[in-house]
Amino acid sequence: MSDNDVHDALASIDAARATAGDAFSRHSWSYDLIYSLLIGVFVATFALPFRIQPLAWAATGGLLALLAWGWAREHGVWISGVKPKRARWIAAVIGLVCAGLALATQVAASQGLPLFAAPAAVAAFIAALVCSRWWRAVYRTEMGLPL
Repeated sequence: MSDNDVHDALASIDAARATAGDAFSRHSWSYDLIYSLLIGVFVATFALPFRIQPLAWAATGGLLALLAWGWAREHGVWISGVKPKRARWIAAVIGLVCAGLALATQVAASQGLPLFAAPAAVAAFIAALVCSRWWRAVYRTEMGLPL
């Protein structure tokens, strides 16, 4: 392999990284806001009657999958929350916070306090938005992309 081939290969890698970074940056706030809204709705579904909950979870999960599919289709890339390693821990924080809020909502609803779902959904929205932006910054740093 000649020096020119090596330089061309490295230039190609840099160009691909720049393209991915651009795709990752476009419309990131809209994605994060919609994602966070759906997470808040998901937490709120735990206040619904138990027989309706699975349908609400499926609907929310379907909307989250549609969001991911739409992002990948429009931007050419979708990156899951589990790569790279440091960003993975932020995804785990979102999951743990939302699981705790969902459990608290379920318990509150079972005790006759279904309106607890409103502040829990708002808290889940805020937690998901903050963690999503944090995850994005960590991901960009780990990938060597500008913030």
